Amino acid sequence: MILMKLSVVIPSIDLNMLRECIGYLYANAGYPIDELIIVADKPDVMMYNYLIHLVNDYDAVVVIHPIRVGLVRAFNVGLKIAKHELVLQLAEDMWGQPNFVKNLVDALLSNPHYGSVTSLQSNYPDVKFTQMCCLHFKHVLEELGYMDEIYSPMSWEDADYVMKQLANGYIPHGCSDSMVFHYPHQKRDYAYSIQNMKIFFDRWKVKKWDWYAFPVHASNEKCKCDIDKIVKKICGSTVKHLKKRWMEIGNRKGNRST
Repeated sequence: MILMKLSVVIPSIDLNMLRECIGYLYANAGYPIDELIIVADKPDVMMYNYLIHLVNDYDAVVVIHPIRVGLVRAFNVGLKIAKHELVLQLAEDMWGQPNFVKNLVDALLSNPHYGSVTSLQSNYPDVKFTQMCCLHFKHVLEELGYMDEIYSPMSWEDADYVMKQLANGYIPHGCSDSMVFHYPHQKRDYAYSIQNMKIFFDRWKVKKWDWYAFPVHASNEKCKCDIDKIVKKICGSTVKHLKKRWMEIGNRKGNRST
């Protein structure tokens, strides 16, 4: 059996977090990692040395920013240069449990209409979807324009990307047998959450947003979901409305993320 090749993209601002993340990744992926991409913001000398180690020992692709560009832009840089059709978007504070990548791959390949599929967080079990450990098809990322950098440095870009998926007929899912432990990062720019929430609701003009309403299935399940019911649960709207907003936003091919 020929396995589809996989790229993994990890932005980093913290050496210790990155070491732990990569350790868990290679110990517990359960699936070959064909390309490792690290996007490092403002690394110090110790981080530089570790990045050199990753290049030499893991054949990693490393992108270095001399300033903090933020999580959204860092992810976009890595996602865009990823060369394989399967792309894992992984935050350095998400530490994978056994077979977490394999089960994401199985779920997405069994259900290509998902567009993307995410691990669940063992210590935040009620959250059904997070793009901090999310497997994508590269062609869907390209079709939808990646993460919108209007949300830089971070917060609500993941919800916005989900809306773009739903507007185009994809149904992102959580995978019940792909688990990560979320060790919340203390160095991220969480201060933009309220500002970006306003941008999100002004843009999509929906009534609500519910991270707990996403569909969740096991990796070996084939799912036939009613997208209209899912959209109503997640944001209180309709697919027709989201398609209309998508066209009005004019965000095809990543106009705001280039």
